[in-house]
Amino acid sequence: MEDNEKIRDKLNKLKEQCKFSENIENICKLLINELNNTDYKVMDSFKPFILPKQNITKLLNFYKLYTESLKKIENIQIEIEKVGLSDDEKILRIKDLDDMNVLKLMNNYLKCLDDLKSYIKVNMVRELCKKSKKYYEGIVSKIEEAFFNALKRLPKVVNSIDLYGKFLIRSLDKKEFLSKYTQALYKILGFSEVKTFPILNQRTKKLTQYLNMVKNINTQIIGKTEAHNINIGLIQLIIINLKKVIGDILLKVEKEIKPNQIPSLVILYNNLRHTEGPIVDEIEDLFVYKEQILKLILNCLVHFFAYLETLDSPNIDLKTESQVLTLCDIFKSFENNKSIKREWVRKFGPSFGVYNSDELYDNFCRKCLTKVEKASNNLKNYDKYIYLINNKAPFKEFVKMYDNMTMENSIKKDVKLVIGLWKISIEKYDGVTLNRFMLKQLEKHKKYYLPNEERNILHSNLTETVEELIAANILQGQVSKLKNAIEMSYTGTN
Repeated sequence: MEDNEKIRDKLNKLKEQCKFSENIENICKLLINELNNTDYKVMDSFKPFILPKQNITKLLNFYKLYTESLKKIENIQIEIEKVGLSDDEKILRIKDLDDMNVLKLMNNYLKCLDDLKSYIKVNMVRELCKKSKKYYEGIVSKIEEAFFNALKRLPKVVNSIDLYGKFLIRSLDKKEFLSKYTQALYKILGFSEVKTFPILNQRTKKLTQYLNMVKNINTQIIGKTEAHNINIGLIQLIIINLKKVIGDILLKVEKEIKPNQIPSLVILYNNLRHTEGPIVDEIEDLFVYKEQILKLILNCLVHFFAYLETLDSPNIDLKTESQVLTLCDIFKSFENNKSIKREWVRKFGPSFGVYNSDELYDNFCRKCLTKVEKASNNLKNYDKYIYLINNKAPFKEFVKMYDNMTMENSIKKDVKLVIGLWKISIEKYDGVTLNRFMLKQLEKHKKYYLPNEERNILHSNLTETVEELIAANILQGQVSKLKNAIEMSYTGTN
């Protein structure tokens, strides 16, 4: 501000000199009027008097422009200080900049500097422009900070961010800014942070739409002209990054060879394709992984059947074996992605005795349940049939026939055997003794777990049996407790 005071002193002195010069100007005007009709040679002799007058007019114009520009610059700086835009510690959002009307302030500020460019050789103009430019660059830096903070919210595009993007392209080194901007988009919208299969499959679910969205976001922020060339390089960078991420995850799968990874492999295979929207050719660079995925599924299935061979005895709680659950998850993934099911069976199915994709579920289910039934031979009475029901039920969704009957009927047969065991056991008792016996047995059967459908069938049959026994006066005692105990049986609770 001290420099501004010095400039004002100089301007006041200049103003006094200009007033003195006005008298000369008036005299010159009279002379010009007198000499309008004078011979040219005579006029020529008066040039030394006329030129100073013209220079004085230019000086007055300069004075007027300079003082007006200085006042505008100071007023804009006051406005900027007032809204806190120059506060280095204040973190601003795009919305804050909009509320402050920053772009209008900055454009007016820049216009003031542009108006003085023709006088840049004048020392005080050069000094003013130098100081003002430095101040301007500091504010631009705050706008740039707000712009890149807004990018972190992508894929949500903040309102008005495009106006600030275009402003920064004009105000900064264009090449450097666009390079920094491209790297920011790559970091935010790329796949560098993806480390696990679930996240990878989620992010690549609709790859074509996603990459087109990236292009559209870029165009929206910096305009069609600038975005065109950036989009080409940006998509290539993202695909290269994605290839590395996929390669790293598949390498981990290859080292571990876990059957429970098959569903994720199937989903990834299905994701590596063109989906709805304009075709993005770069996606085809990812197709190289399809063959590797098919081979990994093969290796995981080999490992699965090797693990299945270790199933010699049932699990303690008689629930569904992990091998059955894993196989059903595999079936589910194939069912949702039938193209890979057909492709895998065509290439590797014969190694497992499968020559048609429609045979896959029946073949694998039969092999799995054969081991389950063998393990069930170690069990007796209720335990055996509850174990078989729990391990057959998950296959209902995928396998129609089993053991020369429908899978549904095979399960119902086991349920009927459980009901039969109940009827045999209660024939030995009657009266209150029967009531106590059933309560005691039902309490034990709480630990067993059965799927909803099969549990409801058992509950219905047991309730019906109790009502028949009451009607026949065979069962006596508190029936309400008995019925409550029936509802709690086969729920897997202690």
